[in-house]
Amino acid sequence: MMDKSKRNIIAYYANRDSEEYSNFNKAASILREDCAFYTGTDPTLKALNENMIIFRDPDTEDEQKFSGNFSDYEYVKQWLTDKCIPLVREVTFENVEELTEEGLPFLLFFRDPADKQSDKRFTELVIRELFDQKGAVNALLADAHKFAHPLKHLGKTENDLPVLAIDSFQHMFLFHDMNELDKPGKLREFVLDLHSGKLHRDFHATLDQKMADLQKLAEERPDIFNDSDHVEVLPPAAIPDSTPPPSVFKELKPSEKRYSLLKKTEL
Repeated sequence: MMDKSKRNIIAYYANRDSEEYSNFNKAASILREDCAFYTGTDPTLKALNENMIIFRDPDTEDEQKFSGNFSDYEYVKQWLTDKCIPLVREVTFENVEELTEEGLPFLLFFRDPADKQSDKRFTELVIRELFDQKGAVNALLADAHKFAHPLKHLGKTENDLPVLAIDSFQHMFLFHDMNELDKPGKLREFVLDLHSGKLHRDFHATLDQKMADLQKLAEERPDIFNDSDHVEVLPPAAIPDSTPPPSVFKELKPSEKRYSLLKKTEL
């Protein structure tokens, strides 16, 4: 029986000895971990010598039919890939290392998994603003309860949910004002700023400003820094970090010689 909760592909082919069926079978073998594939026969299609591929969306239960050239393997594979690997996926302890192997920065939406509206909000934003960024960034839903350590790494807790961040496998960059996330272009700007290096430059510009503020404070209140008889402790926030928070998920990337053995509990 077909599991409606999965991403299902149903294919009907008039001739299973054909190039068209061979193309489908080859593409399906690549994507078998991402979709459930079913093949069948249809007397009407067979009589007309026609083929059909249908995708059933588990979220909307809509059916989408393939309308391209069945003989074009690359086109068939791309269509199936787009249907089987959605723009937004869920990162789990079970698939996180596999996702890092794709080599794309993580766009992480930390949320309470019970908050389905947040899932819908983020997914719709990604579809609307990052439709052409599938090969440049991995948009991922993250369970903030399970991935509490990366959240803490960003200086956030479950009380701050939802939280959006990018892990570039070098540093983690926080989307600072979640109230602006729904503004047209803001999510896209955040991702493009990563690729252009602007996120890193902006961090250092902010750091330079903090250092300038400290210098000004030292000039205006030298007693804070020099008077041993009048020691005043600066708040931790006054001492800026020199770099963005380092990546957490890079520890799960496979090395050149072997896969990492990082325990799940370390996240």
